Amino acid sequence: MNKVWRSPILLSLLFLLHPALAGTDPKTAKILEGINSVYYNLPREGLRRLHGEFRSDLIDKIRDKAVEKFGKKAPVVKALDGFGVSLDWDPSTGWEIESPSIPRSGEDRFDSGMDDLGKAMRSLAARIINLWSGFMVEEVFTAGDLQKFDARIGDGGDNLLVDLGDKQEAHHFVLDTGFKIHSVRGERTDGSKFAMDTIFDRSPRGYVLTGWTDQAGEEREVRIAYKAVEGFLLPSEMAVLIWDPKTGRSLEQACHFMNYKVEGAATDGDASAGDR
Repeated sequence: MNKVWRSPILLSLLFLLHPALAGTDPKTAKILEGINSVYYNLPREGLRRLHGEFRSDLIDKIRDKAVEKFGKKAPVVKALDGFGVSLDWDPSTGWEIESPSIPRSGEDRFDSGMDDLGKAMRSLAARIINLWSGFMVEEVFTAGDLQKFDARIGDGGDNLLVDLGDKQEAHHFVLDTGFKIHSVRGERTDGSKFAMDTIFDRSPRGYVLTGWTDQAGEEREVRIAYKAVEGFLLPSEMAVLIWDPKTGRSLEQACHFMNYKVEGAATDGDASAGDR
């Protein structure tokens, strides 16, 4: 990986020398560029376009029930066999996430459930992909339209505290001295709040997101396994546990990613995740 700043000590000094910079300040952009360089980033690695499919193991459980009710040859069973949410990423348009249509079974209650299932799977895929993408596809930190950038050494000197803000959101990050993010807390202009604790593994190409816990109403815990696809490190499975603090109910599922098609030439080098 070509790093703008190769020494964490140098970046730490920049934090100390420039504790409160505007988002348009060139020094701000330089600092953020340096921090970004220690993270694995798919477009920076050469990815130009991506297509894949997402499928939860809940679909398999629903399929088994459909077989019991309608038989293996029923159109709805065949549809569930191939059910997968399509994922398409293009740098100019971002993510397009679509769920397939399900043939009618003739039973209104079941058909309505299938429609709800498609919406639920699309919503789940969108949420976890967008959060994952924020660390693996987009640059972790961007100057953009920042109205606030404040960076300082935390008490004890073993972490860095970064506050970023624009017109819509304010974020508070806690990083270690190697610039690995441990947590993000934020608040939007509408008053809603969110929290995220992250897990990164170290790879020769930079930090790779391998899990997180986020809270925005319900709590979601995600753990990620990866595979190399034409030299790019992409999710193969995400184990997702969702817990609703209001009801105390939880739902656990394994989300599989498959049938990838990529465009772009991967940068030479080992992209496998390793030590944390």
